Amino acid sequence: MSVRSLLTSITDPIAHAEALDGPTAAITAFSERLPLPRPPAYVHPKLVLVPLTAWGSAKAFDLIGDRPAAQAVIGVGVLAAIPTAITGHEDWMHTATEAQRVASVHAAVQNLAISAYASSWFARRAGNHRAGMVLSWSGALLLALGVVLGLDADRRGRGEPSQP
Repeated sequence: MSVRSLLTSITDPIAHAEALDGPTAAITAFSERLPLPRPPAYVHPKLVLVPLTAWGSAKAFDLIGDRPAAQAVIGVGVLAAIPTAITGHEDWMHTATEAQRVASVHAAVQNLAISAYASSWFARRAGNHRAGMVLSWSGALLLALGVVLGLDADRRGRGEPSQP
């Protein structure tokens, strides 16, 4: 079994989950009324690199024992996640149904990851670096799952087939 077919076996049930259509329709209707700026299409995949790099750097700083640097780059990642999420939401608004379902779960998982990283920053700020490290590693696991879902949503949004 190839890696792609394994990942597709995880994401296909999400892509076909019609139960996600009601919530996505409600979010779309609400979002269309928000006076948000409309970023250019496909800015999101580029912005994703900022929080990913910051949070990856935090792991390196944790490993070498540089606690202040780890906390600082986690904060940078959390702040960078805001415009990244906004541009992702804009892409989501203009995505086909199956891709939108996968992207909805991607967004939920990424929000959990961002929450874990933000909690890590607060724990570290309070002096509890061990809890901060546990929270950031939890965020990393969620982030990895979210990246897989995001890549699949992007592939589906571009109309690529599930199998090579």
